[in-house]
Amino acid sequence: MSRLGADGEFKPVAQLSGGASLVASADGARVFLLTDLQRPKGAEGQVVFSSDDQGKTWTLLADDFFPGIGGALVLLDPYFYSKDEVWAWGLPEEIEDESNGVSTGVYYSSAGGLHSTPIMTPHSLVVGGEYASGKRPDIKQWHDSSDQVTHVLQLDARRAYIWVSQRFWGSSPDGKGGNVAASVTTRVALTRTAGAWQVGKIEREDGLYITDLGSNGAGRVFGLIDQGPGGQAMVAEMNTTTLAWQPLGDVPNVFAPLAASTQARKLWVGRDSLMISTYSEHHPPRWLYGWGDANISAGAVFYSTDAGQGWRRLALDDHGVLGFDGASDRVFWAKQSQRDSVGIHTYGLH
Repeated sequence: MSRLGADGEFKPVAQLSGGASLVASADGARVFLLTDLQRPKGAEGQVVFSSDDQGKTWTLLADDFFPGIGGALVLLDPYFYSKDEVWAWGLPEEIEDESNGVSTGVYYSSAGGLHSTPIMTPHSLVVGGEYASGKRPDIKQWHDSSDQVTHVLQLDARRAYIWVSQRFWGSSPDGKGGNVAASVTTRVALTRTAGAWQVGKIEREDGLYITDLGSNGAGRVFGLIDQGPGGQAMVAEMNTTTLAWQPLGDVPNVFAPLAASTQARKLWVGRDSLMISTYSEHHPPRWLYGWGDANISAGAVFYSTDAGQGWRRLALDDHGVLGFDGASDRVFWAKQSQRDSVGIHTYGLH
């Protein structure tokens, strides 16, 4: 593990005998080191260290970190609303138990992850393939592969939401080849009463898949959403009152002004900026490449400082992005040839 010094260079500060990942609280004041090391003296769970002085000193957590989720702790990507309020999640349960409710896979902690409570609902938030086939009876051949993702967002001290998006793939019913998707997003409202989160209304929206979701920390929520059968996401802003989505325009094309099909793959939300990674594929005309079909593809990273109305390209690809600090609208990146030599750079987006 290394720490960035005032001279812009990373200096080693500790060495572990296993894998690890770093996560920070919303204000950056507390840092957690999640490891795959087993807790000492036969205790269940994996070792977690915390630091309140930017990594100068570390304390071993006395208890496990979100023990109810299970799995590899280093893969956990917790969402911090504040220094102590934190959410984490795994996969929601599919089998319903009327006596105990169904786990959403989401856990909430008001103690920095040390003690957490599962969020339970009366019915499962996920649907099976029969739901998709019922919505799209024209699709006769369904594939085994599907996409599923959970998002959690706490809007204020009393309101939070869980979204579970699913996308089922099938062969195009027109018989011309290609695949089409049937998407559905299930949303559950949470309201905090007397310190505990209460489950409210559960709603499903057909035709919506949320690839990515984030808040700028000042009341605006943005997402990468797909509202069509092709699996192509667009940047949109969510109305935090009605929860409706407003598309912000087309995703920028890597090969512009040439025509290309473009997919947005990840969204980063800053205080005054948005950043996305995209992938475009261009098919040259036959007269230019006459002996067969050809395509050119490339990925790129774009940013916007006007809420997605205009985009500028960064001089790096998405593999070079190492981190993003939303509070200061800064991206941390490395050139492809420097990733192993820790040549880290930073760039402000405004």
